[in-house]
Amino acid sequence: MKKAIIILGCLLTPMFSQGSETSLIEIREIFYQATEKSESAELLNTILTNKLISKDVTLQGYKGVSLMLLARYALSPYKKIYYFNKGKTLLENAIEKDRENIELRYLRYTVQLKAPKFLNYKYALSNDLNLIMIHLCEINDLDLKSRIKHFLDQNTSSSIEVK
Repeated sequence: MKKAIIILGCLLTPMFSQGSETSLIEIREIFYQATEKSESAELLNTILTNKLISKDVTLQGYKGVSLMLLARYALSPYKKIYYFNKGKTLLENAIEKDRENIELRYLRYTVQLKAPKFLNYKYALSNDLNLIMIHLCEINDLDLKSRIKHFLDQNTSSSIEVK
């Protein structure tokens, strides 16, 4: 199975170099699939590992979240903690580099909202949500805006009105 995922990742990697907006939309789509299927989590991690993402902080954030998703599907408790902590470090470093990046803050919010309490990773929930709510109407990327709005509609108690 891992061999098939690596081969698929290698085949799909050229598709992701055609344009940054298109590739980001595709990465978002795989990210959402990865929340439901372990194969998609492995594919996302493979793509982001192959993509040499050192300069794009948003992709660094997705790389961190991809590792956190691998933790979700790992069988060994040690692997779970390893993947989660490594992913958390990557995501936090990306946010530190670009504190106003709404997509990174949204990624952290989604992880913290779903993270088990024992991981003690819920410290920025309200700050991230406030920043997201304040700047949601300013987001020009319609795909990102739609995904954030949908997630918030499904996971917050208040209704969100965005045009």
